[in-house]
Amino acid sequence: MRFVGYEREVSTGEAGTPMKHLPLRAFAVWVLLPASMGSALDALLDGWSRPPATVAVVFAFAGWFAGLLALSIPRPRAFTALRIVAPTATAIGIAGLVRADPVNALHVVAAAHGLLAVWVTLSADVAVRSTDGASYGNEQRVPLQLPPQFAFVLVPGAVAFTSAGLVAGPTLLADRRWVVGAVVTVVGFVAAAVALRSLVGLERRFVVLVPAGLVISDSLVLVDPILFTREHVRSIHPDDTTPPGVPRHQPGALDLRLGARRALALVADEPALIPCRNGREGIDAVSAARVLFAPLRREELLAVWNSRA
Repeated sequence: MRFVGYEREVSTGEAGTPMKHLPLRAFAVWVLLPASMGSALDALLDGWSRPPATVAVVFAFAGWFAGLLALSIPRPRAFTALRIVAPTATAIGIAGLVRADPVNALHVVAAAHGLLAVWVTLSADVAVRSTDGASYGNEQRVPLQLPPQFAFVLVPGAVAFTSAGLVAGPTLLADRRWVVGAVVTVVGFVAAAVALRSLVGLERRFVVLVPAGLVISDSLVLVDPILFTREHVRSIHPDDTTPPGVPRHQPGALDLRLGARRALALVADEPALIPCRNGREGIDAVSAARVLFAPLRREELLAVWNSRA
């Protein structure tokens, strides 16, 4: 069996149908966000002078509008934008509740609305629809699950650096703190660029069903996306028994889960050498006939794979 690097081919076939339509609830929750966030912003900016408060409000509405566009035009880059603006909206709602004195029902509603917004806009349905938005022809794309260490540590940290890095400097400059504002602006923009780059890198973690078979793209592990041709795939089936901690270099197997659960196991008819990353610049060739990967909506992905057999 030969594993080959995946290259796009223009297809004139009918576009694949997304496994999940974009839920209207996410759009509705996001559209209504400014109605509840006004009280949170008022409490958060209480005591600020007018110029920096205006800058903060402008950034808040710019983020809301970016989220609206991202939900309206689902693409992988749009979901990256949602990963930034949705948690930021939640942070505004909670910060407004903490700073409010006295606290009233509007502040509680704003905080709850922020939590609801991050839940529905970063849901699996929106993630799948956004990733599949880059499909063409009869492709079908599904994102891989975020590893736990990314979902709970690295991604929230990158979001915080991106949001704070973009807003802190201009806000200080608007308050006429010229020296501190200039320094914070430069440092903040650099930090935001680095953090944003790490978030953008997650866009290259997905599975693609193509006429020839199945493609796995994982920028965290694989050097290049890999095509598994259908005629050489013996089976793809759920795997809930192999512990997530299995070493990536286990003989005959390649584990792409990185700690994620609810995986699929792809079994090939013979092993092949798959180039994998080793550190920042190193490359290892892993011989594997069995590959574990953890896509979102694995049952639906498996159903589509079987329907194309």
